[in-house]
Amino acid sequence: MSRNTSQNPERDKLPVSISLLESTLFEEEDFNHIVDSITGDSIFEEQRLRPLHTRGRQVRLFYARQAKPARWVAFFRPALAPDQPMLKAQNRVASFVCFVGAGRRSFVLTGGLGKFLVQDYLDPNFGMDILVRLIKKDAPSVRSLQDRGVTGTVLGENRFFRGRQRLTDEDQFGKIYKEINAVLNNQTLLKELGFSSLEVKRKTAGCWAKSSFLLSKSIGFEKMLNLVDQLNRILAKPPNFSLNSVILIRNRGERNRQLLENLSTQLKLVLYEDCLNERVPDFDFCHSDFESYLTASSYMIDIEGKDNMTSDEPIEFAEMMRHFKEKGRWTADTPEEFDVDILRRKLISFDDVGNEETSGTILEHLHGEISWEGRRYFYLDRQWYRIDSGFVKALNIQCQAVIDQYLDEHLLVLPFDTRRDERCFTDKYLGQSGCIVLDTIIQDHIEACDLLIFDTESLYIVHIKRGFNNSMRELAAQVSLAARRIAQDSLSDFAFIKGIENQARAGRKSPNLRRQRIAAQTFPAEGLVGLFKGRKLNKITFCLAFADLSDHPRHIKTDLDRFESNMAKYSLLNLSQEVRKYGFDFKVVQLRK
Repeated sequence: MSRNTSQNPERDKLPVSISLLESTLFEEEDFNHIVDSITGDSIFEEQRLRPLHTRGRQVRLFYARQAKPARWVAFFRPALAPDQPMLKAQNRVASFVCFVGAGRRSFVLTGGLGKFLVQDYLDPNFGMDILVRLIKKDAPSVRSLQDRGVTGTVLGENRFFRGRQRLTDEDQFGKIYKEINAVLNNQTLLKELGFSSLEVKRKTAGCWAKSSFLLSKSIGFEKMLNLVDQLNRILAKPPNFSLNSVILIRNRGERNRQLLENLSTQLKLVLYEDCLNERVPDFDFCHSDFESYLTASSYMIDIEGKDNMTSDEPIEFAEMMRHFKEKGRWTADTPEEFDVDILRRKLISFDDVGNEETSGTILEHLHGEISWEGRRYFYLDRQWYRIDSGFVKALNIQCQAVIDQYLDEHLLVLPFDTRRDERCFTDKYLGQSGCIVLDTIIQDHIEACDLLIFDTESLYIVHIKRGFNNSMRELAAQVSLAARRIAQDSLSDFAFIKGIENQARAGRKSPNLRRQRIAAQTFPAEGLVGLFKGRKLNKITFCLAFADLSDHPRHIKTDLDRFESNMAKYSLLNLSQEVRKYGFDFKVVQLRK
């Protein structure tokens, strides 16, 4: 005899993730208008609800069932006989989207592929906005968090804590928190979220705050409606603290809307001019859900069928542009055409069975910093953030401390001609005693350094950059990668260092004259490995050297605030921490011009 669901009420409950629709994205704030705008052209069909269960609230539920060929069938097709049923295998996915109106706000719950229907309309900060109204900043509540770097070499991090962390213990500088797993106590569950004492059986409950808000409690349909009402009420309260150090520009109010329009136009113009002049834009290129994107199995840029770009690795912006031009798709003669023909193309990632992991336009995958009317703004995860004076002041203070401690004004004294590239500068060191030029040598896809400077006491691994600008982030990432690889190499047989020397010496047979000159250098008697073997890591120094391109004389030691690129400053700050984390010493040099 089957069990009646009324005898097993737990079967009627689920842990539900609730999101908020950004009403300013619609022509009208009316609940039904918003729902119709989202679902109008979709495959989702509206379901009829019992009035008793909605109790007069605004609730609309939609359902879809899709069948897709299983991606792995193609792998076995060559081995299968033509009549085998496996060839017709399909994955069936059931999905739902449930809209709930509360006051002037519209909330939404999704399941299956329903998230893709609403993802472009969600308030990305909803869960965080709830959390900062439920907990105190100094409360030991945090179990784990995910942050996004607005600058620097780290795209984002997931961190898990053995105990419970306070947000006051976190270094929030230069980060935007995207997800926090926290613990809520009984008082919060009873007083703020409307649970009864009978429903609260444990002393605490976990919650996940991101673009959605999720409690680690299974609740029924009616309780979900009550929870939505409570969340709507909580949003009307002032926050207990500010979580992020840069200011989100919301799409509310005519002044903000005009600013967002201007920023969007300026961003597209910067991207257009970079691509027109065959420069790789100084922006990160990754989906906002970077973990799902970077761990996906395959990627595709939709260019209408046969010209689609596919890859088993995350697609690089430069590779994408080359593909567009090779396929004759580069017809962007104006910024407007560039927007339509390039930036609005879809980039989709898939898991190993062919289901979508992430999806978004090319523009939505770009993240970086631009200037507008004398102020600096970050474009990150489809949102614009204003860099306030407090952020810049704190950045300058921390960066100045690094410069005061690690600036070296004696290591590299030869002048840098800013009209020419870095190799023209390193050419001056070819043949010098105690110096090896290695700026064209790549081992394991890593450039270890531009110069290796050494004596009996010291070993300097030098990377050189023309300009102290936003592209400093790329060099910082390269230096960090080299530091990690050499630290690993020191624990084994120095195979990486041996490979570098072998490649450098092999240039004797190269038709390239410069490679021949690099090969002809006088290497140490015991080889490059002899410079590293037996030397403690803290006696090896990674050095970041740059030549300022400004027409006006300025020095980073005394005129830091006159250097405009916040990305360059934070990249320097972050790099000094990473290099020292691996055990090395660190120096920064401003080259003479």
